[in-house]
Amino acid sequence: MEPFLKPYLCASMIYLLAGSFLGMLMAFRRGRLMSATPAHAHINLVGWVSNMVFFLAYAFLLKSSGARLYSETLAVIQFWAGNLGLIGMAGSMYIYRSWKNRMALAKQPTPGSAFQQMSVWMCGALVMFSFFLFFLNMVKSLNG
Repeated sequence: MEPFLKPYLCASMIYLLAGSFLGMLMAFRRGRLMSATPAHAHINLVGWVSNMVFFLAYAFLLKSSGARLYSETLAVIQFWAGNLGLIGMAGSMYIYRSWKNRMALAKQPTPGSAFQQMSVWMCGALVMFSFFLFFLNMVKSLNG
């Protein structure tokens, strides 16, 4: 296995465990942890599934097509951008939803938190950037 691939596989497995654990907490708490729903979904889909897809595409799709990876550096930057973005995005989503729910339970008006929304957007943009890097690396690799 190429050294740059191992972090994708390891991160995927960590997100699988983290997302599953969070889902079990949500189930056991019987709705009192529903503010974690967006974070749970993103940890599972972007963290577990996407990292596994990236791993499989880099490890087997390129090999089976006979193509050579265009840039290992792009793949490493993609890994860090996507994972840092996901952690920031999921954390921001959870904090924002928890805060919003607490304000609603206290029957207080919920002012918009520009910082929290901006954090979700910026971290989401970082994740999107990592997806673009994957697309670019694969297209360049497959078109030689």
